Amino acid sequence: MAAISSDDVWAAGITEWPLTFSSEDQVAAQPLVEHWNGSYWAIVSVPDPEPSPPDWALASGGVPPSATATVASVALPGVAGISPDDVWLVGGYEPDMGVQTYSPGPWETLTEHWNGTTWSVVQAPDVTLSEPLAGGSTAADDLLTAAAGSSAGALWAVGGALPGSALTLRMGGGAWSLIPSLAVTVANDGEGNAEAHWLGYSTPEAYVPTFFAGISPLVGVVTLSADDAWAVGAVILHWDGASWQPLYTVNDQSFGYLTGVAATGSGGLWAVGGTSIVHATCA
Repeated sequence: MAAISSDDVWAAGITEWPLTFSSEDQVAAQPLVEHWNGSYWAIVSVPDPEPSPPDWALASGGVPPSATATVASVALPGVAGISPDDVWLVGGYEPDMGVQTYSPGPWETLTEHWNGTTWSVVQAPDVTLSEPLAGGSTAADDLLTAAAGSSAGALWAVGGALPGSALTLRMGGGAWSLIPSLAVTVANDGEGNAEAHWLGYSTPEAYVPTFFAGISPLVGVVTLSADDAWAVGAVILHWDGASWQPLYTVNDQSFGYLTGVAATGSGGLWAVGGTSIVHATCA
């Protein structure tokens, strides 16, 4: 939810329903966006992305060059309001390759912008895997889950790129850039935990509950200034203006999984999720 003023509030979420054209139990997702004008809530329509079969699918030979892709699912769970004419929705969509009854491809990032009059889709980068998955695909499942920004700071969108990477995008110059954050490889340790190795950082390892191993590593973000932002999920990350640094990782199942973070405006931060409430004082 993003509250710009008492009569300008945006809320975003997801609706789901089962697909009936497949014998499998498939579920389609669609965004639910609503606006408060000071008197009542109203559902707002937002544009769908216009997907095309990705390069990896065409190269694999399984999708003919003449194939057209449609949208199987759309999710826009994150919203950030900077001003009345600068609001952002972030999430992702699942393209249907259109070569079978139901042939979804990997999720791709999706961001949309409100200019005070209309919503429009804004292109955002996706993650390319360094090693192909089974079947030859180098495309990760990308989903943005939260966004935050302010007039004094950068606009960030965070989420996950499965299998196993945090996803952080920064808006600058009218375009999104993929900013390296935290790459993760996950393997079960045989004792009910998933062992996550944070690649490229000094922190050697951490543990996250197995249940969350397949969920987006980052699900909350708050922006304080251009060189001060925080993201939470299976880890707490801090942006210092130059890079994201992990400050705290989930080290036992009792801690749970952080799902939201907010700033008090007086140097304090609160993060919540699972069974925990975390408070920090920023210098």
